[in-house]
Amino acid sequence: MLKPFNSKLFLVLIRALFPRWNFFDFVGFNFQISFKIPDQNHWEVLSFEVDRKSLGLALNPECNLNLAKVNVIEHFAQDIQQLTMELNQISLQDLQRKASYLMLVEIIKVELSKFEINQSVFQFKLTAIKDSEELDLFFSDWISLVKS
Repeated sequence: MLKPFNSKLFLVLIRALFPRWNFFDFVGFNFQISFKIPDQNHWEVLSFEVDRKSLGLALNPECNLNLAKVNVIEHFAQDIQQLTMELNQISLQDLQRKASYLMLVEIIKVELSKFEINQSVFQFKLTAIKDSEELDLFFSDWISLVKS
């Protein structure tokens, strides 16, 4: 039996493909994802930088993919801000229901598969950076690296 089309869910998922056009309102803020595993005391930064090539002007799927990943990070930061304004005190469960959180967790899992990690869990944090100022916006619980 087919489920009815859920237009609200479709709009939430499709927005990952489009950049936020209000970026001029937040000039100077960049968002950074860091992770750590149980045996580490320090946070390791995940980078989404790509080497640019001359052929990349015409076709650059790797750069486009990384821009989409950064876009999901920005949407997650926007969701945190929106929930904070609406609820004043947000809970982890509120954020875990957001599509941006679910997509970000999957992106981080893919990125972590590039590292040699002998752990089954990880934790991540989202940091807002402007000039030399850093503000930690979100710390996750421990998340399983095992595919569900």
